[in-house]
Amino acid sequence: MKRLIYLSLLFVLPCVLKAQEPVEANFDESKMPQYTLPDPLVFNNGSKVTTKADWGKRRAEIYKLFENEVYGVSPKWQGKVKVTQTSFKENALGGIAVRKEVKLTLINGNKSLGMNLLIYLPHSTKPVPVFVGYNFEGNQGVTSEPDIAIATSWMRNNKEAGITNNKATETSRGAEA
Repeated sequence: MKRLIYLSLLFVLPCVLKAQEPVEANFDESKMPQYTLPDPLVFNNGSKVTTKADWGKRRAEIYKLFENEVYGVSPKWQGKVKVTQTSFKENALGGIAVRKEVKLTLINGNKSLGMNLLIYLPHSTKPVPVFVGYNFEGNQGVTSEPDIAIATSWMRNNKEAGITNNKATETSRGAEA
């Protein structure tokens, strides 16, 4: 009997679990239907924010909305972060900056995940602002400096950016600069 149930599931499940058909992405804002964004100064119950204290409560509602509808809840971090400087150059970018390559390793139990940061800081004795930017084709892609390590992680193939067989190559250096 169990064998019959398992066999019937083999035939029924593929029909039920059919993947959703892909939808073509819209890159043209004029094709979007009319919509009205919710007023951030109106509580979920319809009352208006009128004081600074009200804003604190409304802000919490908005965070909860994003937590429930967009991002989800991040689990409490139980791990540790290991920071390793992998390279340093005192006079990068023609002498105007200090460059550091730093590997952050997130460790949680027996699992770990590494990420490489490329940091440029101007020569300054005062605090300076920092800008963080993501890249998906390795740090070597954002500058043509020859001594930046070529990323070894898996990447989506992109011949124009020098990514072949899901790996960055020397031709990827500076491709996204």
